[in-house]
Amino acid sequence: MHLFNIELAELRRVGTPYSGKANDVWQTNDERVLEITATDRASAGNGAKRAVIPGKGRANNRISTEIFKRLEAEGISTHYLAEGSDEQSKYVVKAEPIKLEVIGRFFTAGSFCREYRLPKNIPSRVSLWSLPTRTMPRAIPASPTVK
Repeated sequence: MHLFNIELAELRRVGTPYSGKANDVWQTNDERVLEITATDRASAGNGAKRAVIPGKGRANNRISTEIFKRLEAEGISTHYLAEGSDEQSKYVVKAEPIKLEVIGRFFTAGSFCREYRLPKNIPSRVSLWSLPTRTMPRAIPASPTVK
């Protein structure tokens, strides 16, 4: 629950989005609010391989939105405000990001091999999850607030 009033029905995208690896981030007509659109873009090998996977953005948005709603239901504040203007987007409060990367895979590759000093292409029947130390936060910031 956020401690400020935002008229969601009045929100509109403004300008050109910032395009990241998996999301486009739009400023809205309320300077406190962004609209994040999950895209169908996919990449591997630090961007060396690129592809478009139809439906990926919609699925990623549904998953992240559900996580934010469950956190809020448990009393954990997030930057999530509401579903966005389409099924691939959500409205969020501007906040400083927690720089955290989580990687899941079914075989050893890339940074996972370097981090754990393993050879490449070892298959696994279960998903291997890693939190690369290069992106681990030094401290977790407070919940987002708006002035």
